[in-house]
Amino acid sequence: MEENKGEKGLENKKNALIERAKQLDRIIYGKTCEKKALQAVLGENVRVAPMGRLKADLDELEFKVATEAYTLELERNLLKKIKKKKEELEGAFAFSRKWSRIRYLEAGVASLQKQRDELEKELQVVKGELVRGRRQEERDLHKQERALQIAVRERVHRKEIEDYVKEPSSLELGDVAIIRKKKEGER
Repeated sequence: MEENKGEKGLENKKNALIERAKQLDRIIYGKTCEKKALQAVLGENVRVAPMGRLKADLDELEFKVATEAYTLELERNLLKKIKKKKEELEGAFAFSRKWSRIRYLEAGVASLQKQRDELEKELQVVKGELVRGRRQEERDLHKQERALQIAVRERVHRKEIEDYVKEPSSLELGDVAIIRKKKEGER
């Protein structure tokens, strides 16, 4: 009974580990797909100016407009440059956030993959224990069957001996000797 309970417990543990592995696989797949989608949006050859430099250029332009007197046309050009720098800064910020998200996803996938590998090792141990338990059960069953076969053969053998002993013999030892003597004498 305890063996069956232990085997059932191992079977339940194995099923729980398999379910957890499936959950991790789905999460890993989702994060991997999200990472690939972000990489496709960013592209491989997209180069964006560093945010620090863009911010410094923007601050310099804003400082010039605020502190110096310019002609109307020159001031409009500076305001257009400021607007363009702000757009570039927003694009660089969005780009930076996406790359940060990709790095975060990569770290998450690596961590989840490590958990998945540990889970797989534990699952293999449980499966090994189940197989060893089943093999031992098979060996025990085979031993019982073999012992039963031997017992049956011994019973049959005993029965044959008992039947032989119970039968009255028509020949006795002296009769056999007489028959032998007659055969020898006939020659």
